[in-house]
Amino acid sequence: MRNRKYTTRRQVPRRLYPAGSFMGRFPAGVCLRSVPNGYVRSDLQSGSVIYSHEPKVMRVPKRMDPQPLLDAIVSVDCTTEQERSSSNRFWSSLLAAHFPQMDIVPLLLDDEGSDGEGRVSSVLRYFDDSLSVSLAGDQLVFRTESEYPGWNTLRSRVGNVLSAASESIGGSFSVTRITMRYLNFFEGIREVSRIVRFDSGTQHGLTPDRSYFRFRTDSEPGTRPGYDITAADHVRPLGGEKEGVVLDLSTWADSIATGRQLEGISDRIVHYLDWLHNYEKSLFVSVMQEEILEGMVQEWEEVLDE
Repeated sequence: MRNRKYTTRRQVPRRLYPAGSFMGRFPAGVCLRSVPNGYVRSDLQSGSVIYSHEPKVMRVPKRMDPQPLLDAIVSVDCTTEQERSSSNRFWSSLLAAHFPQMDIVPLLLDDEGSDGEGRVSSVLRYFDDSLSVSLAGDQLVFRTESEYPGWNTLRSRVGNVLSAASESIGGSFSVTRITMRYLNFFEGIREVSRIVRFDSGTQHGLTPDRSYFRFRTDSEPGTRPGYDITAADHVRPLGGEKEGVVLDLSTWADSIATGRQLEGISDRIVHYLDWLHNYEKSLFVSVMQEEILEGMVQEWEEVLDE
């Protein structure tokens, strides 16, 4: 039996966009781009990634008005070294203590059926008015359910759940990957080139009804985050009437922390959450047109990339 890899990267666009939309249908390629903090080259076909990195201070947005953020997702891959049934009971009990409501939602899997389409399973979703977390095996997918509450609030709630898990099962708890995904929507903008900057090597294309661009790299454990950036125009989120440009930013890091590494596993996890959040904001700055940033960012801050 094939191992199934639960994914939120295909699940999330299905909620936001109708079938046949632009999301999730781009080929891989080669990216040659100078991105924040010295990332030099990513060759996706050969799998090679060359880094040139020196920690430095990053200038990132602290407050934006208007706020383009449409959806915020934090996905955490973790292991508990428990049997599947015991692991499910553990997570269900823990999440029920943090969220008052629960339901069952469909989830698209990476493996394909005989018709070539992804298989659909179901997952448990625990939620309240502002945040939800879906449980798929040992993957937790946190997602804002209303207006973005601000990073401090989101980080605190994610961190509280992970800290509770670490305290409950100790050294058998490991976090193997954290992924952050921000979907930004720019209403009324008709061309993606008005929002983002195209560099040499950026993968881009044109279809009869929209244009898009994409570039990405992978994450080498213990080095730097991986990222995946996609933008497209003539998009109507949630099947609504408002049309504009969507900028989809994802970044992730592997080999985060294990209960055996150090006593302060909770602090280590929170550090990675902050690090990825700031890196995501630096990616946002690196791809945006300067005039758009000038009209949107009301306050900047300097953060250390480490």
